[in-house]
Amino acid sequence: MRSARDRGGHLRGDRPSGPAGHRPVLLQDVITSLQPAPGQAFVDATLGGGGYARALIERLRPGGVLLGIDRDATAIERFAQEPVPPDITLMLEHTNFAQLDRAAERIGRPRKRGRLRPRPLLAAAR
Repeated sequence: MRSARDRGGHLRGDRPSGPAGHRPVLLQDVITSLQPAPGQAFVDATLGGGGYARALIERLRPGGVLLGIDRDATAIERFAQEPVPPDITLMLEHTNFAQLDRAAERIGRPRKRGRLRPRPLLAAAR
């Protein structure tokens, strides 16, 4: 795993980065707040480097659904190359969070129940 860099471009060996070079700094707070559980459906509306999505996938097993959307097509392409457990349904869509309601309908669940802003915009559809 590569090491993250600080704003000055210096290596930060204490902070491993994800595939996109980003480590979600509020990961534990987000997961604690959203309380994902097996079988639930979630939307990561700013997929980016996939740090939050990977954490959600592990907590939605088995039977969960994750819809990842991003306006950056390379983020979608990069995450599509990552292994996904067979007991999770992963859907990826190249769009932005302004289209969240339309995109969330793809998972066949009720509309979002909660949002966390500004980044990442995660919505739980329970």
